[in-house]
Amino acid sequence: MSQDMSQLSNTLSALKQKYRSELPGRLTEVAKAIALGKANPDKANLREQARFVVHKLRGTATSYGFPKIGEAMAVIEEEILHLAIADNASIGSESAWPKIDQALQEALTSLNDADDFSIADSEPLLMPESQSRNVASIMVVDDDEEFLAYIQELGHQKLIAMIPARNSEEALQIAETSHLDAVMLDVMLGSNETSFELANAIRQSSGNANIPIAFISADSSVTSRVAAAKAGATLYLAKPIEPVILEDAVHQLLSLRQLEQIRILVCDDDADLCHHVKLLLESVGMNVQVQNDPSRIMETLQETTPDLLLLDVMMPGVNGLDVCRMLRTSSRFRHLPIIFITSQTSLDARVAAFESGADDYLPKPFAKQELISRVQVRVERAHLLKDRMDKDALTGLWLRRAFVERLTIMLATAKRLHFPVTFGIIDVDHFKQINDTYGHLAGDSVLAGFSGLISQRFRIVDIRGRWGGDEFVVAFQKADHKQMHQAMAKFVSEFHQIPFESEKGEQFHASCTVGLASFPEDGESMHELLTQADRRLYLAKENGRNCVVSEDPA
Repeated sequence: MSQDMSQLSNTLSALKQKYRSELPGRLTEVAKAIALGKANPDKANLREQARFVVHKLRGTATSYGFPKIGEAMAVIEEEILHLAIADNASIGSESAWPKIDQALQEALTSLNDADDFSIADSEPLLMPESQSRNVASIMVVDDDEEFLAYIQELGHQKLIAMIPARNSEEALQIAETSHLDAVMLDVMLGSNETSFELANAIRQSSGNANIPIAFISADSSVTSRVAAAKAGATLYLAKPIEPVILEDAVHQLLSLRQLEQIRILVCDDDADLCHHVKLLLESVGMNVQVQNDPSRIMETLQETTPDLLLLDVMMPGVNGLDVCRMLRTSSRFRHLPIIFITSQTSLDARVAAFESGADDYLPKPFAKQELISRVQVRVERAHLLKDRMDKDALTGLWLRRAFVERLTIMLATAKRLHFPVTFGIIDVDHFKQINDTYGHLAGDSVLAGFSGLISQRFRIVDIRGRWGGDEFVVAFQKADHKQMHQAMAKFVSEFHQIPFESEKGEQFHASCTVGLASFPEDGESMHELLTQADRRLYLAKENGRNCVVSEDPA
């Protein structure tokens, strides 16, 4: 185990021990709050205060290895909510309070046999120390110090900068002064604060109009999920957040944030309405193009490649319903989100819109926020679906087309901002022989093991793809081949140590070979980098495989 990983494990262990030492006091605080609420059934504020104390403990206890306490707090919170729903707090108290008392007693008892807290024994990410600052930045807003410490350490393991904020004021200050890729908000920040209002305020701050927001909570009730959805939630995460769930959530949030500015095409013969829609959407940072001539819709779509089409139903010469049907037969625009905007509000009109393939229907006149919200939700949903369609089923890595798209964007940004990019081609050695000797299921396990390892290593902003068969590709931004040679060599060694098993139970090991090329030294186009990396991959194979070649021989 490396020094960094040992430090991480020690830090998390120390946090757990500190939390364990404070648990009796926290449970005493819970007991006092419950007693006050029980003694004053007519005072809703005391019950709500008790719920806040319980809710906080519910979220962190399981994260730190005390699941029984977390489960007990969940029972208590649910019973307090049942009491709050009743018109009179005494209604249902005969069954609620005994359940609360029993759950509290179970929590106290569980302190003596709490499960040990553990972190998976795995190597840290392999990015060189000098590059560790080039990480994603996600603000986590929560008034629970233990949870903030926990999620910061998990972020450290994945090379994600988790920026903590304890309240709305601190969160808004960070949002105004820092570059953020995404935000995670705890649903319950305090008795006088609501995270749903804070989400709206963050999106109104400079540069954050379209920032992805995830809500986190130990409360997974429908009510909270609906409120989060109304506040524009991209994701809703339940505490405790396991590392693998956190990583997947971050990938989804960053895939949205790293997309180019949202592009909208408005097709309507009413120029005044188009201008109005354009102003509204551009006010939240969207790029809006207008086409008043519906006969040119296909031409305009080809030129603008929008993320969403706002389409009028009734237009001269061309019916919007027919346009929608036509686009649904096009391989390129089959999945393009389409929202109809029209003054026709009858049931027949709405049904006809959806039957033609529309995703949504917005009657005129419409409110500004309704228009913006519907557009944002549809675009985000389409991006998430596309994200899943672009990944290989076996390995979970980007397919060739999706990888090329992302590498093209990375290279364009590198040219503009003058930073290096390293591109690599990786071959699993003698893969056909593995299939022939150990069976195709064993071969699949090798590919899955390779992809699992490379997905865990390096930074989250780097891209990994399956080029085809047993060949994979990687691209590292702000890293040259000298920096990445050592990291990739360690990866090659690590992969070679993974044990695999044949269909007959035979143990074996696999290896891989890497060829690297860097922008701009080895070329400025993707074709040039691919050619150089492929040539060096061939040299690495000639050198005996199971190695990395990043430079031409002297």
